Amino acid sequence: MFSQIFTQLIVYFRYWTISGSGLSLLFGLLWLLLYRPPLFKQPRLWLVMLGGALAGVLAVSIIQTPLSILLNKLWHEGAGLGRLLLVGLLSVVTLGLVQEGAKLVPLLVLRKRQGGQLDEQQGLSAGAVSGFGYGFLETFYVMNYLFISGWNWDVLANEYPALVLTSLERVCMLGLNMGLSALVGWGLAKGKGLRFFLLVAALHAFVAFISFLMANLNFPVVITELALMVIIIVLTVVMLSMRGEE
Repeated sequence: MFSQIFTQLIVYFRYWTISGSGLSLLFGLLWLLLYRPPLFKQPRLWLVMLGGALAGVLAVSIIQTPLSILLNKLWHEGAGLGRLLLVGLLSVVTLGLVQEGAKLVPLLVLRKRQGGQLDEQQGLSAGAVSGFGYGFLETFYVMNYLFISGWNWDVLANEYPALVLTSLERVCMLGLNMGLSALVGWGLAKGKGLRFFLLVAALHAFVAFISFLMANLNFPVVITELALMVIIIVLTVVMLSMRGEE
């Protein structure tokens, strides 16, 4: 188990390619331009972004990975559909709680450093950049892994679906991480942090469960991607409408 934890801890930084890194930066820049967090007016947001990345990596490696290993022991080849769905449900609930809890930590630290004060716009922006921190590391790993595993631009004409689907998924998941954390940051500023944390953890788990169904029960890829896009679009529109001007 310890070797798996260590592997998970370094996996985000293990692969480096020019194409994968460049696409990751492009996707990240697009989302930052859309949310326009006041990173230069409020320099503390850079620390929140870094905190979201580090807290996410540590939580996934030290908490989520061991829990996933234990949950996977409930499933074995030949087990019925009911057990598969139970394991999947427990796994995605764990994922939602761990990842969203990790991204919440920098917001709690920021609020404490400000004497317990956090206005709604700052909470939303801080949440967005905290979610961006971890979401970008996920995107960086996946896109670099795609290219390091043998995919290259020479096969684009014949194997472009792999790049399109992977890129679309990463753009959506980066936006999901930002939107969910922005929502919990806004809720935290309103004094309803726990309520909004449970809400975003449930939304995250729901998205993960759709992916689980696609991977294990041949759930249609098109339906999965469309469902994900609808959730991201609705969440992003809501968050941007609440952002206001800073």
